[in-house]
This record gives sequence, structure tokens and C-alpha cells, in this order.
Amino acid sequence: MTHLPQGPLAVHVILTAQPGRRDEVVDILRGAFGRIRANEQACLHLAAHVGEGSDDVMLYELWSDEEAFTAFVDRPDMVAYLADLDTRLISRRASRWIRATV
Repeated sequence: MTHLPQGPLAVHVILTAQPGRRDEVVDILRGAFGRIRANEQACLHLAAHVGEGSDDVMLYELWSDEEAFTAFVDRPDMVAYLADLDTRLISRRASRWIRATV
């Protein structure tokens, strides 16, 4: 990823669950969202959208800055969490990184 200037960072991620595993992925995300909201002051907003009849789950995150987001996803517990989540996915991709205006 190209380094962006300091300021809020919006991240859009699309997860595609393996067939029949979308609800399992959503349950795992719900647990993680609770921990993130309770412990990550740099995460300003976190939401997910699940399309009806689709295996895709879209995540929307707003972080205080790029460094806070990078520090979060590079933590050993998050690396392990994402590796475990990936066992239930066909793909996990950041579809857009945009500079947020707040």
C-alpha cells in the first residue's frame, strides 16, 4: 500500500466465505467487533454488511490514522485471528483504501 498522509483512514474489505460458511464468518466477526470496540481507541467506526443470498461480507472501518491500523493488524493475536478466519474464506481483499474526511 502506498503511504498516505496522516489523518483518518477508511478501509473497505470484502470477505468471500466458502460456500455454506458465511454465517460462521459473521459470528466470528461479531466476536471480534466487540473486542475491537472495547479495546481499540484508534478504531473510530466499524461496520459490516451481509448481502442477502451472497457469500460476501463487506467491512467498513475508520481508523484514526494509517499507523494505528497497521499496528493493529500486525499484532500477533490479529495475525493468528486473520489466519484462522482465512480458513473459512475463499478470499479476503482490501478493495479500497481512501483518505477519510471527518
